[in-house]
Amino acid sequence: MSFHKIVMFIGPPRAGKGVLTSALQQVLGQENCANPQLSKLGETYALQELIGRRAAFINDARIGYRSDRSAIVETLLSISGGDPITISRKYKDAWTGQLSVRFVITTNEIPRLNDDSNALSRRIVPVVFKESFEGRENRGLAAEIAEERLSILHWALDGLARLRKRGRFDLPASATDFHRVLSRSLSGIGAFLADRCMFEPGARSLVGDVYDAYLAWCVDQGIRHPDTKEELGRRLATLGIEKVQERLGGRRPYFYVGIRLALDIDASTTEEEPF
Repeated sequence: MSFHKIVMFIGPPRAGKGVLTSALQQVLGQENCANPQLSKLGETYALQELIGRRAAFINDARIGYRSDRSAIVETLLSISGGDPITISRKYKDAWTGQLSVRFVITTNEIPRLNDDSNALSRRIVPVVFKESFEGRENRGLAAEIAEERLSILHWALDGLARLRKRGRFDLPASATDFHRVLSRSLSGIGAFLADRCMFEPGARSLVGDVYDAYLAWCVDQGIRHPDTKEELGRRLATLGIEKVQERLGGRRPYFYVGIRLALDIDASTTEEEPF
């Protein structure tokens, strides 16, 4: 039985995420761990350090606007799904096989990734840190935990035995609630649709109007590099939203089928005030 899950430690700074990842690396042994950057997972040669490793600790999971977010998601899905993968290596032949590495992502906020299918969010086991100890840190905590690494290993093995017997991860209510936020945040287009559109069979919305609404939404969300109109169309297509060309007066503009802008809904349901 395989549990190719991605663990995400998320919470404010000085909440203990770094201390916990340090303890895990000591238990596993540094030779069994890798420390890749999330923003580079989609690049050539980025995965060669994961060969033969048991865990990959991604600290401060920030992604620049130049990063190929789709490639990053594809890489995480392939590895966490246990799929065979071909890895390019510098000055060596390419390596093909199944990586046994598990990802542990540490972040203060949910990274912006393009996962409109929500496949990635379903593979993430969130561990939410709610309290910051900034200004009152225990500077000796890491050393104290290091002395207990053998006990931590036995504790972890007991947990693994329970996991294998149960056959699944049981998440607390706090993690279940967080998963809803996570899936919405990883799918930027899903968040836009939830905020500014309604699904309605037979509805038609002009492509230009939808894109203008998307750009306005990006401004409100602080997204500095929104998708182009063509990129947005491709992402909507993955959700089954069809684009058609129809006659409108003397023109033949393109429409998205099955969605209506919330602004249009508000306008159509607003009654005039009597004089």
